[in-house]
Amino acid sequence: MPDRQQTILCVSTYEKGAEFFRTCKQMGWRVLLLTVEKLRDGDWPREAIDEFFYMPEDILLEHLIYTVSYMARLQHIDRIVALDEFDMENVSALRRTHAHPRHGTHYRALFRDKLAMRARAKEVGILAPEFAHILNYDDLRHFMANVPARGCSSRVPKLRASA
Repeated sequence: MPDRQQTILCVSTYEKGAEFFRTCKQMGWRVLLLTVEKLRDGDWPREAIDEFFYMPEDILLEHLIYTVSYMARLQHIDRIVALDEFDMENVSALRRTHAHPRHGTHYRALFRDKLAMRARAKEVGILAPEFAHILNYDDLRHFMANVPARGCSSRVPKLRASA
């Protein structure tokens, strides 16, 4: 297969990401934007976007998958990104459907779940603040007894086990 320009599909239901589009374009990517119909006339950096695709605001996930699958019949899509947190679940489903590596629901959790994000950062050696899962009282007591409070009042009430 001959070398080809890499293509990134950006999904956004909000008008944002202008600098991201420009950066992708400067890096040599072919940039596609899939957005909602009401943003057709939005203030997008049109010089940095190669093609626009529009969908209804209330599109079902199944139909979104069909739409992107149809797009992929005519062009390679190397990356699919959500430009807003609210689009992450749909994009995660698109990535899973289109077998994009390392981008399933587990990876989505690393962006939406702060505990998962911190645990993964610690696992790969990235500095992260100390944290504790808030489910178990004993774990919370241990955390509060061993991790100094920062930026809050020194008068933190102690947890007591209920009778």
